[in-house]
Amino acid sequence: MKRWSAKVWRVQFVCWLLKTAAEPWEQAIELSELQANPVPLTTLQSPHYDHSAWFFGTGDFRRWYGYTLGYQMVAAWRRDNAECATEKWFSVTADEVIAAGLAKGLLTN
Repeated sequence: MKRWSAKVWRVQFVCWLLKTAAEPWEQAIELSELQANPVPLTTLQSPHYDHSAWFFGTGDFRRWYGYTLGYQMVAAWRRDNAECATEKWFSVTADEVIAAGLAKGLLTN
């Protein structure tokens, strides 16, 4: 989970820093669809991680699901912390981003 969240975090940081739009794989699924089908936290934290399923659609998730979910989770954290110091970008934990995802309805307990 930490490796995955770090990758998604860098993407959001670059978008913020350079004022660029999300890439197609970061917006492949509508936010409303993600919220209508929240991922159980136990699935996200499972030791049985299948990168191809999460990101390339070889399993239970649609193609680019992991990219879009992660992008939206970090976006939720950013909205909740819009006025944070730049240093916070480098010290935010995966747990904080997960909490934002839970609050936004992207994940479920």
